Amino acid sequence: MKKDRFFWYFLIPWLIVLTLFISLSPWMAELLATPKNQVFTGINRWSTDYYIYLSYVEQGVRGFLNTKLIFTTQPHSAIYFFLAYNIPGYIFGHIFGLNSIFIYHFFRALYSLIFLSMAVFF
Repeated sequence: MKKDRFFWYFLIPWLIVLTLFISLSPWMAELLATPKNQVFTGINRWSTDYYIYLSYVEQGVRGFLNTKLIFTTQPHSAIYFFLAYNIPGYIFGHIFGLNSIFIYHFFRALYSLIFLSMAVFF
């Protein structure tokens, strides 16, 4: 019984934290290495998904909870889609004034922590 408690309540949580640290370490290293007169945009490798998720956060920051794909020229109406980034953008950006890049990366880490915890404990 004691061995089982050590595994689930000590080893697994530390493995989750270690996994998060490893996955966020390239981003953190580049953030810390950014010269004082430059701005780190938050992307450490080319990924088109980054800009889509960031646009969802930015639309929340601008006060919209419904989403439009802003990287297309095709006319379309806004819909309520992918609220996992629109709502934090609205609350923390529109209401509290935080920037989109911080909100995106904070919630990316938070959602990763929740996912890893749920994958292990359920």
